[in-house]
Amino acid sequence: MVTLSSMVTLSSSMVILSSMVTLSSSMVTLSSMVILSSMVTQSSMVILSSSMVTLSSSMVILSSSMVTLSSSMVILSSSMVTLSSSMVTLSSSMVTLSSSMVTLS
Repeated sequence: MVTLSSMVTLSSSMVILSSMVTLSSSMVTLSSMVILSSMVTQSSMVILSSSMVTLSSSMVILSSSMVTLSSSMVILSSSMVTLSSSMVTLSSSMVTLSSSMVTLS
């Protein structure tokens, strides 16, 4: 009876030990999954940050291009004003010349 009782106790201890090993293995697996998830999350954050930097750089380049375009438009407008003034001066000179020709006639 003592031997049987000892075997039952040993068997019970083995079951408890097996359960603890299974629980420990599960904890290790869970810990690995948490670490992997954390690494994936960090990688995603790095990719997102890189994308935001790229977007910001593109916005700066676009803003610079818009400033350059605006400057070119101002220069073009100034040139058009100068051309118009020259055309008015030329027209005035032609009128003066025509008046002189009429007077000479």
